[in-house]
Amino acid sequence: MSKRFKSRHHDPLVIRASTPPCDITRLPVEIVAEVLSYSFTPREILCVARTSKHFCSILANNPGSDFIWKRSRRDYTPPIPDPAPNLTESSYAALIFDTGVCEETCQSEWRKKHGICLARMGEDYTEFSDYLPRTEKYLFAGDNWYESYEQFFRRSDYAKAVKEYTTAEFSGSRKIKKAFFEKLDRMIAALKPIMKHADSMVRWRQEHRKLEDGVHFDNSRWIRQISKREGWDDSEVMKTESFLRLDCSSQVRLKAIRNADLEAIRPRLEAELFARKEDQMRQKDNNFQRRRDDINKHYHRLRNAAVDSRPFPFFGEFLRLPSMQSMLFNPEAGKHILRRLKYPDTTAALQKDLVEWEQSRSQKLSGILGFDDWQGANDGELHPTKRWTARFRCKACDAARPGGCFDDAGLSYVEVCNHSCVYAETEAPEGKGEYWNIDQFEADTKAIQAINQVLTQLGIDPGDPRSSEIEKEMGARIKCLSCPMPILMTPQIMLSHCRRHPAVQYAVISEQAMAQSSFPMLWVGGREYVMQDEPEAESLRQEKVISCRHCLLAISQDSQELAVEDADNDVYLDTEGNQDETMDISEIDDGDHSETPCSLRRVIGRSEGREESIPMEGREPLCGATALFTLDEFRTHVKIRQVIPSDIS
Repeated sequence: MSKRFKSRHHDPLVIRASTPPCDITRLPVEIVAEVLSYSFTPREILCVARTSKHFCSILANNPGSDFIWKRSRRDYTPPIPDPAPNLTESSYAALIFDTGVCEETCQSEWRKKHGICLARMGEDYTEFSDYLPRTEKYLFAGDNWYESYEQFFRRSDYAKAVKEYTTAEFSGSRKIKKAFFEKLDRMIAALKPIMKHADSMVRWRQEHRKLEDGVHFDNSRWIRQISKREGWDDSEVMKTESFLRLDCSSQVRLKAIRNADLEAIRPRLEAELFARKEDQMRQKDNNFQRRRDDINKHYHRLRNAAVDSRPFPFFGEFLRLPSMQSMLFNPEAGKHILRRLKYPDTTAALQKDLVEWEQSRSQKLSGILGFDDWQGANDGELHPTKRWTARFRCKACDAARPGGCFDDAGLSYVEVCNHSCVYAETEAPEGKGEYWNIDQFEADTKAIQAINQVLTQLGIDPGDPRSSEIEKEMGARIKCLSCPMPILMTPQIMLSHCRRHPAVQYAVISEQAMAQSSFPMLWVGGREYVMQDEPEAESLRQEKVISCRHCLLAISQDSQELAVEDADNDVYLDTEGNQDETMDISEIDDGDHSETPCSLRRVIGRSEGREESIPMEGREPLCGATALFTLDEFRTHVKIRQVIPSDIS
């Protein structure tokens, strides 16, 4: 015997030795019959017959065991009718209790595929229709069960009968026609007991379904009471696998669930309820996040199409608009929220919410500027929030950065409406940066005073519509008189520069004077440019392009004449190669992480001797003649000379 044969064909002796003995098969048949007759239903006896060959030979197709099936049918509730003459007890039990693949659609599918309604086919063959097997009444399945008395025939039987009837009718022989109807009479006679049995089975099925429905109703009512007592959601309990199995078993046994049955499945039931709750919370969060992401896509589409001169809420405030709230917290929005956001009614509601949001922000911010109940004297006067003097500060941002930041120009009306502060303390569930609070803003008094100085010298009222264009068209015509070395700046630079002095004074020069001025001009963004991780910025940090304004002042005082003589020999270039530009860097981080203003410029074309030293006529400047440094040299210079921020540009 080969190894392959041994692996495929196990030794019966080995199998018999490894299988534990079953003592129930050694019981006498009489004892087994008594146990099955009084303790089991036909369904359970059928299951026992299918467990082994021993019980199959005793119970299935064995006339000697029919009394077991009969007694169990009699004791079943409701009692099961006797089987048809052509069925054995075991096959009859299988017919009743075995499940099919199309229980729910069997009637409707059979009527469509195999049935034919005589009322719809006409009255051509009513002469023999009474002799065909037919439904006495049809029970339609649906939400409301109802009965129909239309007669349905099997399509194959009807077609065969029509063919035989037509052959006998047109044969011309009364003998053939008589033989045809005699055949139908014999078939009907044989069919009568079957139809009678089918009628009794239909009635039994209806009674059985009523009992099942009653048990299911009692179970549902009972589980609702238990769920209320235990603090469960009864609808979720009824969907758990444990309860569904218990309810199905209860309906099969036609006995309601008891407390002992629940205690047996309680651990598994509670675990399933907890798992279902977690799944629902996870699904709820996922759906909420999906709706939020869809709204975020729509928000960025609107934000990109919005006009820069008008305020637009940041995303956290956008979600608080009533129209967006209805979308965000509506579980029925589903996957089509992007499509619904484009509907005309949704678009109109959103535009209305944006207008109301802007009006509310404008009214609150006007109060901060001192215009609580502002009403324009004339139609041409600008609203307080539309003026150049509408400058604000965020208290949380200022508190998070002690000492301030020299390149911080504050917030305009549009910027303060869009400001999402990450430093603000809030208890909002969305977290920091998602909540806008009017109490965290205040008027930027220094910037407002500086703007008023400029407007006064220009002879323009802050409410004049022309004042809003000055910031864009004025250019570098503003000179700071509070700095040791006067410098020129644009209106945008002035808004950040005004915080360098306790009391700042500005003067507005003419365009001609600006063109002829030799004062250095600040370069906005110089610090960011030098500190960025780019090859050009890295090479620029190694060059002597940073100047100390305190030292430039000493040079200009001691060597004014020499500087005038050499003016034609000096060529100043910015980082882009433009001539006659002096670039300033507003902040350089020294070793102590302090922010110190300085001046950034590149000197080209100066003679070698002049660049090394400039005659000082008896006194040396604070830090050498040229006052030009690399980034590292300037950090050292700040520590040695102890230069304060107001002395350096």
